[in-house]
Amino acid sequence: MNKNTSTITLSDLVERDGITYFKLNNFPFSGSVKGNQVGTYNRGLKEGLWAYYYKMMGQIERKGTYSKGFRQGIWKTYFKNGQLYSKGTYSDGKKQGLWEYFHKNGKRCRKATYIDNAEEGICEYFDKNGRLEYKEMYKDGMKIPD
Repeated sequence: MNKNTSTITLSDLVERDGITYFKLNNFPFSGSVKGNQVGTYNRGLKEGLWAYYYKMMGQIERKGTYSKGFRQGIWKTYFKNGQLYSKGTYSDGKKQGLWEYFHKNGKRCRKATYIDNAEEGICEYFDKNGRLEYKEMYKDGMKIPD
């Protein structure tokens, strides 16, 4: 086990077979990273709160929590202007439940339900004013023809 608990950048790390290692040894990395991605690794797997930033801007791109290397719980993504783009829940790295997507003006763009990363049920699409435009039906991630 790597006892390294320092804060480093991602350029100091390498990923092999889904596990992240410090480039200078063969032990799974444990510690914090900073830069365009800020978070913590535990035994080579992402753990806890992570934030990703647009390069050269410092503006948040997405944020959420990892558990044993998988996205877990509520995740949010953002446009470069800082406005919310999407919000939804992951369970063991897969989209689950209600996901909402937004236009750059903050109005809802799309609303969909996911089961194990696949769209399921009614997906609603909205215009730039947030008014419902149309609906589509999905089963196991596939659009069902009208």
